Amino acid sequence: MRRRKTWIAPLAATLTLMVPTVASAQGGVAPGAPGASANWTTGNKQGLGTSVSTRSKVWYTLSDGALSEVYFPRGDSANVRSLEFAVTDGSSFVDRESEDTDHAVRLADARSLTYEQINTAKSGRYRLTKTYVTDPEREAVLMRVRFEALAPGDYRLFALYDPALGNSSRHDNASRHGTGRDVALLAGEGDVASALVASTGFGRTSSGFVGVSDGWTDLEDDEQMDWSYDSAPDGNVLQTGEVPLEGAVTTFTLALGFADSPTAAETTARTSLARSFQDQADAYQRGWHEYLDSLRPAGGATASAARLTRLAKFRLTRLRAVPRSVRAGARFRVRGRVENLAGRRAETGRLTFSLRKSRRARRGWYLPAAGMTGDRNKGQNVRLTKGGRSRRFSLRLRVPGTIPAGRYVFRACVRRAAGPAPAAAARAASESPGGAGRRRPRSGGRLTCWRPLRGVSSAATPA
Repeated sequence: MRRRKTWIAPLAATLTLMVPTVASAQGGVAPGAPGASANWTTGNKQGLGTSVSTRSKVWYTLSDGALSEVYFPRGDSANVRSLEFAVTDGSSFVDRESEDTDHAVRLADARSLTYEQINTAKSGRYRLTKTYVTDPEREAVLMRVRFEALAPGDYRLFALYDPALGNSSRHDNASRHGTGRDVALLAGEGDVASALVASTGFGRTSSGFVGVSDGWTDLEDDEQMDWSYDSAPDGNVLQTGEVPLEGAVTTFTLALGFADSPTAAETTARTSLARSFQDQADAYQRGWHEYLDSLRPAGGATASAARLTRLAKFRLTRLRAVPRSVRAGARFRVRGRVENLAGRRAETGRLTFSLRKSRRARRGWYLPAAGMTGDRNKGQNVRLTKGGRSRRFSLRLRVPGTIPAGRYVFRACVRRAAGPAPAAAARAASESPGGAGRRRPRSGGRLTCWRPLRGVSSAATPA
């Protein structure tokens, strides 16, 4: 909370020359370009969110109880410094959300990047609860806001939007578009633009230069929003919009859209806002749930990923692409790495390769390999050092000449090499439909990589 400034009488005439008056601040271009020097927010982020949909190329971050950097159209292009709120009663105090509230953050949905920030005024007067998602269909960040008055008072709420388009705050152009409450706060620089709209509309808006003619400087002076500038060109700008409050609890949604022009950004934001926040959140979360459900434990086994990790001694990484198609009897090369998983001693891993009709197929055709010490099951043993070390492998595989033509999946598997299998295991049936018996040595957990292989064509003369 900040106390109202008391001006010393001899300085009053001088100060009135520096601070724009109410009469001169209605409309027009904000004075004070280019504004104060700009800097990014803290790197201590509390959250990161985005949609799993490739149609939505926007990523948001959270810090200090506010929305911080937002990235568009790539994860290395920041276009927002912050979006937060100011609260005042118009006479005795004015708070800035990032500085004057106690912050809490949590995942609103445990299986998606849906974050909720709960900011409670240090004075105990009010609470702001904000939930974030992105529109899965377009480049827009959506924020559902719930303002609760915890103590009686005539509160006023202002959104403070600080754009930083094109990875910089120095040359942003701010403006507004619309009439009455139906106003969008627009900002642009080059081929990147943003638009901020509210489901309730904005009671009043203004764009100004940070530290001179912006809305926060205005509010901090006398707890009133006296200025209403139409635009602030080429500088470090901040845009302010008053959100109408109704009763002790008010809920509304903000949409922050991005595009290559202010007009297109406004269309994006308004299109996202046209759909209810709950519908947008359901679609956003459903995308994350479906993605997580599609993931399989390592190796495609039915056991949990944690159990496989406990069993496994090695990890197969960086398996290079395999040919799209091969001929029966032909040879091709496969490369990759095998890593020893935190073992305290050097061990030997066993690599095997096969072609299967599908990932679910329990049988297939082993591919004999050459390049390392072979074992009795046509696998390849690779000697590994202690935990954390890895070794490259480069092997030549031969496709059996008797394999029928068709589509297959290439399977690479690494196990811990072991001694001779017991007699019962030695009599186990072959994985090959051809019926030649092969014994399976005992091993640790299995880790498998899969690669699609479009097809195998028959060979006139097997190699």
